[in-house]
Amino acid sequence: MEGSKMKKMPKLILALFITSVSATAAAENNDSVTVHFNGTVTQPTCGFNTSNQQVTLEPIKASDIEKVSIGRAADTSSKNFQLKMNCSSRAEAEHIAIMLTADADAVSTNAITNAASKNGVGLELFTESGNVLALNKEIPQSSYLDRLNQGDDNLNYVVKYTRLQNTVSGGEVAGDAVFVVSYK
Repeated sequence: MEGSKMKKMPKLILALFITSVSATAAAENNDSVTVHFNGTVTQPTCGFNTSNQQVTLEPIKASDIEKVSIGRAADTSSKNFQLKMNCSSRAEAEHIAIMLTADADAVSTNAITNAASKNGVGLELFTESGNVLALNKEIPQSSYLDRLNQGDDNLNYVVKYTRLQNTVSGGEVAGDAVFVVSYK
């Protein structure tokens, strides 16, 4: 009988050793783990320096408007205007957009509806290089992005009278456009 106890003794020691190692390993395992996260929320880095503007065009003759096709802008009596912006850092294409919203004419959708009268004339906006600005869409970044560096920047645009109907008559022309900076 003692021989059989002797044979069981190494097995018992081995079992105690394994239990001891398992307990030590279990003590080294944590019941929980903390994961720390970091991130950054960017805020608008560009904003308009100017408040609302009043741009007054020189008067134009009805006969000058009648010389252009319906939906076309007259080159006479156009007016340049600027939007002054301040960017705290260089604007990146994937982060910024400028949207132009206005009441668009039903036929000439790039022309601002005349809110003052029904005289067949509206207003149309252009980049300084002469490209028409589509209403109620983002302005192409190619017309402004390279100007949005750190500091004060001017975005240059042009407003022109636009023929909207066959019949053109005298009267006031007025309309509003809203430029909105958004961040993507």
